[in-house]
Amino acid sequence: MKRAALAATLLAHCIQPAWTADEIPESSRPSRASSVGLIGDYEDAIQGNAVELLGTTDSDHLRSVRLKAAVLVDYKSAYDFVAISAGGTRYEQADWSAERYSLGGVVKKVDRATGSGLLASGGLSGVGDSLRAFLDATWNARLSESTGVELMGQRDFVETRAGLEAGTMTNFAGASVDYAATERLTLIGLGALQYFSDDNRRWHLRGRAIYALVPQEGLSVQVRARAYESSRPGGALYFNPENFAQADVGLRLRRSLGDWRVLAAAGVGRENIDRHNEEPTRYLEARMERSFANNLWLVLHYVVDHSSTSDASTSGHYTWQYFRAAVIFPF
Repeated sequence: MKRAALAATLLAHCIQPAWTADEIPESSRPSRASSVGLIGDYEDAIQGNAVELLGTTDSDHLRSVRLKAAVLVDYKSAYDFVAISAGGTRYEQADWSAERYSLGGVVKKVDRATGSGLLASGGLSGVGDSLRAFLDATWNARLSESTGVELMGQRDFVETRAGLEAGTMTNFAGASVDYAATERLTLIGLGALQYFSDDNRRWHLRGRAIYALVPQEGLSVQVRARAYESSRPGGALYFNPENFAQADVGLRLRRSLGDWRVLAAAGVGRENIDRHNEEPTRYLEARMERSFANNLWLVLHYVVDHSSTSDASTSGHYTWQYFRAAVIFPF
């Protein structure tokens, strides 16, 4: 049974989740909408168009609502296509508000058997008087049946009030390696450089281990660790300590419940800010998807994350919530 729709995949890749739980290797875009993504995108796809509604809120009382649509313009398969997308976002915090509009395209050229190839989305996005190019591109190559590498480049607005008002951009370039040590154990490592338009640079190191506890039930455990160091700490545009480190452990579940395909992840950990301020972290993510009559698909996705991992956080004790609903309909 096919489990997803191609147009929804396009939309998901426009806000590519970092640390995907089911696709290896992973993307690592550090923006608000992708900072806590734990569930991978769809394994299979069908041809169609989509409309997506996305909302976020956080402990700083910054809210956003985004409406986006994607349409295929050249389709050969779910792994070889070109599409265009357009959307608008409204941000609100107390008596402040701002609108953002985006127009872009998506290109996917991937080998279905190995997962190697190119996936890229990009275009132009405007907030107030700031018109900027955005990009999210990954290139994957399989070195052997057990080892793969991925190169990635990402660019987007920093989604805090101060960052949006200043037109601050984050640029991220990195490389990851994944290695299937056994049939049940996969190891992933990543190194990257993040450059902000205020001349701040961050060097990132990340690692993750995934072990299938009960493969037939879709249950696995993952352990993650990440750290970065900023060249120009401080400022009011985004959360910016000199040193940051985080580690957590969690469970992941993939299975079908009736007509619904369910993916869930939850975990707890600790973060350390500037080597002395330690705080607990936790996350929960759930996604449900199913098909209806006439090949109509519905995707529901909810995330709550309590950590300072995202650039959109402004301090410790930060909590972020995300809800997404996508409707996919055939031509």
